[in-house]
Amino acid sequence: MAKLGRKGAMLMDAGFFAVSFLVIAVAPSIWFVYAGRFLCGISTGICSLVCPVYVAETATPDVRGLLGGSPTRLISLFPFSFFFSGFRTQINFCESGSSVGMRIRKQQLNQYLHI
Repeated sequence: MAKLGRKGAMLMDAGFFAVSFLVIAVAPSIWFVYAGRFLCGISTGICSLVCPVYVAETATPDVRGLLGGSPTRLISLFPFSFFFSGFRTQINFCESGSSVGMRIRKQQLNQYLHI
């Protein structure tokens, strides 16, 4: 981060994100998916370090606190909202009386676990 600067580190990280998602998108085997996810995790770590520093250095003092605390709030809010939306979808699916979807899910799970 010191050599490239904050903006340069973010641009380099954007390249890592692009490569990681490209690897995942065209993966011919599961090992390429694993490699893409690993690279995506490294990129997320770089981003979580560089972006708040960049925001803290460039934001005006009156909004610096709000912008500096936003990533922490969003990191907590979005996984919760995705979990809750999936939970609601599953409840609505189960209440519809369709057991075909549940059997398909069970077959997919058994196939995945090699049971």
